[in-house]
Amino acid sequence: MQVNLRIDDRMTTQRGFTFIELLMALLMLTVLVTISAPSYESMITKQKLRATSSDIRSALMLTRSEAILTTESSTLQPKQSDWNNGWQVISGGNVAGDFAPNKHVHVEGPSKVRYSSWGRNTTGLGCQSFSIAYNGCAICIYLDVDGSSFVDNGECLDQCPIEPDQRNVWNKAC
Repeated sequence: MQVNLRIDDRMTTQRGFTFIELLMALLMLTVLVTISAPSYESMITKQKLRATSSDIRSALMLTRSEAILTTESSTLQPKQSDWNNGWQVISGGNVAGDFAPNKHVHVEGPSKVRYSSWGRNTTGLGCQSFSIAYNGCAICIYLDVDGSSFVDNGECLDQCPIEPDQRNVWNKAC
């Protein structure tokens, strides 16, 4: 839309949007945001699961490394007996690592994980697991006797899967 104004014998042109045009643009923006919001929420959920999984696996690697390095057993344990409060790596009676939890992410795991100076998990006889859940989605970190760990989608099973499917773990988590 153009409006011609005459000021001091000069023609000037003012340009702008009408109220109706602004409302239409706002309506289109609202529709786009509404369409993209569910996928954005799913992306945030998967990212929170990934971040918590990464923190736990980092703590497990640190615990194992400390045990091998100091030739003494090292322990990964929850703070105040609850994994949702965070977790600590204890090596030689000192805190070697302190990890904070991710807000609103629910973590369940064994009472503790202990590695021998050989880097083997000496806490239990079988497979141990950490269950991580957020916003209706879940993943499981399995910890084998040899000290290795891997992530699988869904709720934790009673024993480690024989052949875990590591493809598309995050897409299958929800």
